Amino acid sequence: MHPNASKNSMWRNEVNFGGRCFSAIDLVQKATQDADEWFAAQTVEEEWQRKENPIKITTKKKWTPPEQGWNKCNIGVEYDRSNGLVGGGWVLRNERGVDLCHSRRAFSGFRNKEEAKLTVVLWAIESMRSQKQTRVTFA
Repeated sequence: MHPNASKNSMWRNEVNFGGRCFSAIDLVQKATQDADEWFAAQTVEEEWQRKENPIKITTKKKWTPPEQGWNKCNIGVEYDRSNGLVGGGWVLRNERGVDLCHSRRAFSGFRNKEEAKLTVVLWAIESMRSQKQTRVTFA
């Protein structure tokens, strides 16, 4: 429990149940204080995440164009195992690398990363179909 949780509850209870009204200045000061505490907590959380999950060094592959007359749909998937959430996105480019269209979407309720990847790929394929794209390679 956050050390100021009881103070926050007390503040809320005074307003909600005690019928107490606070001045605008008091409310602004309290909101500012709460926001500062929240941002400080986020900074601590980010630091813990950095220590627990060291940065992975990755090399970016250069985009390669599809064959002439074709378009290329690049698909991205991000899976959060702790709560089964997935973020997916795709971008469609022509052989010159010009973005033709793109989309992103959130999904939920996945048991594993493979299921999440398959769902996002199927969504991207369906999206190409609804965009009436017939000569598409996927990557």
